Order: sequence, then structure tokens, then C-alpha cells
Amino acid sequence: MNEIIIVSGMSGSGKTVALKALEDMGYNCIDNLPLNLMMHFTDLLLQSREEYKKTALGIDIRSGEHLEKLDGILDYIRSRGFSYQILFLDAEDNVLIKRYKETRRIHPLAQQKRLEEGIAAERKALAFLKKRADFVLDTGTLFSRDLKEELLNIFHHGKEYPRIFVNILSFGFMYSAASHTDCVPRKRNDAVLPYNRCPPSAGSFPQQYKEEAKS
Repeated sequence: MNEIIIVSGMSGSGKTVALKALEDMGYNCIDNLPLNLMMHFTDLLLQSREEYKKTALGIDIRSGEHLEKLDGILDYIRSRGFSYQILFLDAEDNVLIKRYKETRRIHPLAQQKRLEEGIAAERKALAFLKKRADFVLDTGTLFSRDLKEELLNIFHHGKEYPRIFVNILSFGFMYSAASHTDCVPRKRNDAVLPYNRCPPSAGSFPQQYKEEAKS
């Protein structure tokens, strides 16, 4: 059976981060799909069940007045044999205001009014969807990595997922460390990489380098 996750929530609550996390889990993600096309999109999924077994759709206040049709569209999706879940992301008003101030973006419903008024209007318009949601996450205290971890627990529980990738890179400090490294151990294991001491003809080895070689 095809699996559909509908990602919705307040603007600034982390829907873009959530969709990217789901994409990493193997979902085909589409953000802001026009609701008028949603039924047609569902019919297309029926024709390509194998190719699009897992799909995530981002739906939010940008759909405007068409949001009123969403209840009927969801009923239609279920009648076509699809299993869907609704993920609703939320946060307190003061958190959303802070995030908008940091990004300098304009709220979709606050073009000609105060940000607080736009958030209040959006919360009212999405109340029915939040009530219908299978999962409601408050992202007010979550970092991006925490939100991804929560989504893994919800949608990938009991399934194999390569959450950690380890790449071991050998390099010389004279060429500098790779810029993308997370951990750079400096301690040398003489049993693996024996220290290349200077030949007698090179003269005495400075004491400061001898101390460093022992570390």
C-alpha cells in the first residue's frame, strides 16, 4: 500500500526541515502542491505504485481559500486505498515571531498587517487540520537535529536506517586537515605508524620536537 505523509503546520515551525528529513528517509517530497491538483496527483500515484511507495506532501496556509476543500480531498485519498498520516508542526507565538525576525521573512498572512495578526489568522485557519492530525510536534525547543530525530522515531521506528556514516581519512598535518572533518585525533600509535626518526647525519633532534613526539 502506498504511504502518504501530509506535513503541515504554522509558518516558521520547521516544515522545510521536516520535508528534507523525510526525503533523507526515502520519501518523495513535494512542497506546496496546489490542492486543486491533489486528487489528480493521487490518481497518478495509483498508476505508479512501485515508483512512489512513500510520498510526503507539504500543505500549509499558502493554499489560501482552497484549504476549505482539504477535508473532502483527504476523504477521497482514503477512498482510493491510500494510507495517510498527518504531521502538524507547531510552536508558541513568541517563538514564531522570533524566528521571523531572525530570517527577515514576511509572513504569508501579514503582508499589510502586523506579524502577530498574521500568526493569529493562520492558527485559526489551520485549527481543523491540527485537530485531524495524527502527530502534533511542538518545535519551539527543538533544534533541526532534534526535529529530525523525532521524525526518525515516528516514521522509521523498527526499520533499518543508516543514521551514522563513518569515513576514515588519513592525511598529513603539513597539508592541513580536511574542512569537513568532525573529529581529528592527533595521538600517533607507534605500533601502526612508527616514528620516522632523523638519521645520524641530520644532527641532534630539537628537544621540543622530542617532547611532542612522545605525546
